Amino acid sequence: MTQLVSRLEHDGYAERRSWEADARVVMVHLTAAGAELLRRRHDARARRLAELAGRLSPEDRAALAAALPALDRLVTTQPDNPGSTRA
Repeated sequence: MTQLVSRLEHDGYAERRSWEADARVVMVHLTAAGAELLRRRHDARARRLAELAGRLSPEDRAALAAALPALDRLVTTQPDNPGSTRA
């Protein structure tokens, strides 16, 4: 993890910050460049997924659309997910 954070920091995508509550702790934060990189990568994945979905039949696209609520519940109700709605 240290090597990964060091590379991200070297490339300008992350920075280390101390934590006021505990001087032994180092927090890793995205820089503006890191957030922009994530946004670009997310956008590229979304475009690629849309391209692939466009190749599917209307029936297959409807099946995927019908599955989206269940997939969303699967992702958002996991206890180890930081954005989880379940305790």
